[in-house]
Amino acid sequence: MLVVLVAVAGLLAAIAMPAYHDYTTRSKVTGAVAALVPLKLQVEEFAEQNGRCPSANDAGFPAAHAFAGDGLSSVNIGRFEVGTCGIEASLSVPGQPIDGDLLWLEYDRDSGRWQCGGESPDKVLPTPCQG
Repeated sequence: MLVVLVAVAGLLAAIAMPAYHDYTTRSKVTGAVAALVPLKLQVEEFAEQNGRCPSANDAGFPAAHAFAGDGLSSVNIGRFEVGTCGIEASLSVPGQPIDGDLLWLEYDRDSGRWQCGGESPDKVLPTPCQG
């Protein structure tokens, strides 16, 4: 009987550990995206007031490493090749395969909408960033 209980406990652990790992990784990525919200608002304001996308050299924007510690190792702002204003953030999730993956937040000045995407698998990205 004890052998059966140990086997069942092992099976449950084998199922629960990957699910917990995915959950913790997803929560770190979601936290990283949330940490970028103030910067999104700043990019939006700048674009509306100046008629162009901000760059890292524009006054009032933090240095690339200023967000380090919020699940991010660096953040860059500017204009993407497709013409949208953007934020490119490098994830900091030490020991995980997604460490160093990039997240992109793109602001379309014409529509006033943000789009999100990234290099990480959809299962760890927030829903708006998947696909």
